[in-house]
Amino acid sequence: MSLAKDGSPSPFGSHPPKPVLTLRIGVSGHRPKPEKFPETSFEFVKRRLGTVFAAIDKCLETLKEENKKYYATDTHKVRLVSGLAEGADQLAIEMRPADWNLDAILPLPLENYRLDFHESATGAEINVLDQFEDSLRAAATVLQLPDDPRILTHQPASEHDRDQFLKIRSYAYARDLDVFIRQFDILIGVWDGKPEDGPGGTAEVIRRALDSSIPVVWISSLADTFPRLVEEIEEDGQPIAPPADCLRGSLQEAISNIVSAPFEQPRSNAASEASGLTVEQRLAIFLNETWPGRTSWTTYDRFKRWAEGRPRRAPTLADPIEYEKASWAKFIGDAPPAGKLGDRLLEILMPRYAWADALAVDLSHRFRSAYIKAYLMAALAVFIALIGFFGHDLPIPITQILVTKSVLITLEFYFIYRILMIVRMGRKARWQERWVEYRALAEILRDLRFLAYFGEYGYAQRPDDFAPSSAAWFLWYLRATIREIGLPNAVLDGAYQRAHLVAVENDVLHEQIKYHEINVKTLYRMHRFLYVIGENCFLLTLVLLSIFLLAHLCFIAVTQVTAASETGVAHVLYVLGDPVTLLVACLPAVGAAVAGIRETGDFEGFAQRSSKTLAELQDLTREFETAKRRLRLDTTGAVLVATARVLTADLTAWQAIYGRKRLNLPT
Repeated sequence: MSLAKDGSPSPFGSHPPKPVLTLRIGVSGHRPKPEKFPETSFEFVKRRLGTVFAAIDKCLETLKEENKKYYATDTHKVRLVSGLAEGADQLAIEMRPADWNLDAILPLPLENYRLDFHESATGAEINVLDQFEDSLRAAATVLQLPDDPRILTHQPASEHDRDQFLKIRSYAYARDLDVFIRQFDILIGVWDGKPEDGPGGTAEVIRRALDSSIPVVWISSLADTFPRLVEEIEEDGQPIAPPADCLRGSLQEAISNIVSAPFEQPRSNAASEASGLTVEQRLAIFLNETWPGRTSWTTYDRFKRWAEGRPRRAPTLADPIEYEKASWAKFIGDAPPAGKLGDRLLEILMPRYAWADALAVDLSHRFRSAYIKAYLMAALAVFIALIGFFGHDLPIPITQILVTKSVLITLEFYFIYRILMIVRMGRKARWQERWVEYRALAEILRDLRFLAYFGEYGYAQRPDDFAPSSAAWFLWYLRATIREIGLPNAVLDGAYQRAHLVAVENDVLHEQIKYHEINVKTLYRMHRFLYVIGENCFLLTLVLLSIFLLAHLCFIAVTQVTAASETGVAHVLYVLGDPVTLLVACLPAVGAAVAGIRETGDFEGFAQRSSKTLAELQDLTREFETAKRRLRLDTTGAVLVATARVLTADLTAWQAIYGRKRLNLPT
């Protein structure tokens, strides 16, 4: 049984789950047409496809061994993503290795798309529907895009109808590209090397893939030449591809850049420079974490729960895992049926989110409690040091005075030592850095819950969305997770879209709105409480000094008028001198400590950012209403991406700012 740090059972294994090495291969190519892909080319294209597929498998075996510290021991997986079209798509399906999964993306609902296979693209009166049906049965998932209202759902009766039929359906294939391009890491294009002659063609797929920085392996559909990597397509449509067999090194390099542990990025902030850790080391540290158990770092949690008006809780600060499982199960139950996608989210995604979330919660409380304790103990050390200056003239034996001073010195030593140890411990263990990184990972993993239902991951995994270079390791982990999850098995029609929008609205959007409403009030209350305490410490010091100064001035004035050297007032002032001095020295120290806590915590700043996110989420509720009325694929996808972008933008700002707030000695 796997155990947490405190010896309690760990719900998801000994360490955070390692991803299974998975690669997505897209295939696009010409249909069998004499001028683009003649039947005489079929055999050598099949050989080339088989050779490329075998090279990919061999490459993944090598890279898995090189990256075995970062991947699960499971055999690597490959998902072939295809539109199941006649010609190159079908040849790729025929030649794929038996253990490769096939993911189908259909540009139209199945019944409508079947019309394309009643007659071969060769122009001959050949029905190729059986070939399509065989491929359909072999597919692990079938994602069907909805009908466009302009698309005819019957075979054309005349030549004019046929031209219109083909023209309108070409728009469906062009629309399909937006979904198709997002679903693979490498594209294999069976192409004649000539410019596009219509929307949605092979040349456009290759151009769009290159624009998305996706490597493209080019297999000529006209000549039996070795496969090459395409670097770019010129404006006139001509490809730029080095005349070198990509199977002799460049393909493996391209795949390695995708699946290998990320290379070290240039450090862009003081935190990453100070840590001295590479991206690979950060990834290794995460994968070797253990589940956090009970903790004594509860100072911040107690303060926050007081501000929220909630009772104290047990020292296990992460939410119970049963609550997390129930929350995910509810969302998946509310979402539309999508084949086995819900199961994959619970088996693959939820444990990874739970690990990142639990670790982030634990580390955040360690870091926040550490700086609160450090500032408060610094103020207490000042108070203890000042006490040692008083009592010299009291009628107390010198031995007792020395014993008392020894106790005070010991206490002050203890608190100074504790401050140094807390700061040193927190910096050595990188509490703050790990917390920021794990929180970022947890939140973007959670967004995948609703993005996966459309195969729409937006820009959540773009490295330039995050300021610290340390983001490279968790973006690698995110992408590896996305590849494992795969596609929904569903028709993305209006009913599907509406059901999913309602689920996201109820279980994500409203939940986040409620969280930020509470968070804004809590953070402002924490800021205000610390501000008032700090300000009152200095005001009280000013009042005490004013009263004591006024009393001294009055005493001097009276003694000058009466010529008296000893009065009862003088005795009172003398007796009060030490306590007042102690107070006016300690109160500013307490005020400075509270100000340090407030400045480090930046509660007001985070309240303002949370308030901004709240306003953006509330604006999104109107966009959801619009999307539910329109039920168009582009509108629905846009509102889902906008939701993830708002949540990620808040996270990015939070990470960029809090990423610079390291644990330091109180000053």
